[in-house]
Amino acid sequence: MKCPRYIRVRSVLLCLQASLAGVVIAPRPASADVKIQKTITADEAKQHIQETNTVCGVVASTKFLASKSKLTFLNLGRAFPDHVFTAVIPESARSKFKDPPEEFYKGKTICVTGVITTHNDKPQIMVDDPSQIEVRESATPSTNSPAVPAATPPAPTMGK
Repeated sequence: MKCPRYIRVRSVLLCLQASLAGVVIAPRPASADVKIQKTITADEAKQHIQETNTVCGVVASTKFLASKSKLTFLNLGRAFPDHVFTAVIPESARSKFKDPPEEFYKGKTICVTGVITTHNDKPQIMVDDPSQIEVRESATPSTNSPAVPAATPPAPTMGK
């Protein structure tokens, strides 16, 4: 006959084995350095440095540096130098845009997705592809809107 102590030890070992198996096959939680993407305002971007997010705001001013670095800047929130966030388009990505970004996006509400970094204590996202920028609405009339047809001239009359 088996002693009760042996049965208790065996039961404890069986429970430990089942628990260990559960830990091994259970899904693991996301790593602490993985950031969940969310939409934030240009003013909130400063609190989300080194996170991947979508930053939305009105393009208040733009600038293309034709010399030196050939960077394109889309300043959100307020015009440079009081801007609160910048989407930076390097020369290598500029050719991927159908229209010059500094002209196309000016005055429009856009959302920029990417990793938020800083430059001179201002938050920014480096834009390597046009798909990172989504136009939400336009604050100024779009140049892509269809032209309004001109008034039709009167039809010629047949005789008097």
